[in-house]
Amino acid sequence: MNILFITFYIKKEKIKSIQESLNKYASVKLIEDYDDFKKYREINFDVVLTALYWKINWADHFEKKKFDKKIPDFIKYKLIIYQESNPLSSYGFQSKNFLYRYSFGNICLEKQKNIIDKDIIKKRDIYKIEIKPYKKPEPQLAILILLQNYFNHFLNMKLEEYEKYIQNIINEIRKYSNNKIIVRYKYIEKENDHRKYSIKLNDPNNNMIFTGSNPLDEDIKNSYIAIAHSTNAVVKIIFEGVHLISLSKFCLCDQFANKDIKDIVNPKEFDRELLYNKLLSCSWSFEDFNNNNFLNYVNKHLLLNK
Repeated sequence: MNILFITFYIKKEKIKSIQESLNKYASVKLIEDYDDFKKYREINFDVVLTALYWKINWADHFEKKKFDKKIPDFIKYKLIIYQESNPLSSYGFQSKNFLYRYSFGNICLEKQKNIIDKDIIKKRDIYKIEIKPYKKPEPQLAILILLQNYFNHFLNMKLEEYEKYIQNIINEIRKYSNNKIIVRYKYIEKENDHRKYSIKLNDPNNNMIFTGSNPLDEDIKNSYIAIAHSTNAVVKIIFEGVHLISLSKFCLCDQFANKDIKDIVNPKEFDRELLYNKLLSCSWSFEDFNNNNFLNYVNKHLLLNK
């Protein structure tokens, strides 16, 4: 199997571990800089493994070279696999070396080609997550708005645009509910991190608070529904019994979420067991790379059908 491993912005120690494991069973070529693509014009790859889609302002990282965030058209491959952070890490998966989730063919969970393999699910199910009953809309419970990096690949906004975007959501909420609104910043530990920002919002009902430095579990406890665009936090929220309104097809739980702000009044319920199994099918450990489980799965379910 020929694999093209695009390693932009992945920590070197993680690259080394994965590359060494894959090299036992496949031919792996690394892309560490945009110019490296040129070396592989004549090779037909079975798999491209990448986290490429999420980075913005590529020109700033490649000496102002024109780059449209896509893999060049001259790279030939059968299957693309996106390496992403694992939303199950808060449940202990990260401590078991399930550092990433791997989405086959598409970054949208609903459209990806991951097969729910019963053998894989059985092995992962030792980390069984409790899926709690959905909460009922009650006056004492809040509506949680999850903020995120407004400049990321999926939003790609300026701060003023994002501010207006969230304010419109608040105004829409107030057409249907008087419940408290919790606006939660994405938690970022470092004080000087460039991803930290402050946003100015107004609640017509004067019943809104900002959080972010407190544990997410506290906001989950105090809320019955959350509104989010494309943050991994939605996974824990939805398993803890909080309903979700998805603002984007790139939301990890979009297939399992309400879509309209007016749904805060009477939110629909979804089969979260299916979501759990889908996420398990995306979770792969270093052990899976070392013993060839990962590539066997790719070959069995995806490449042999090409």
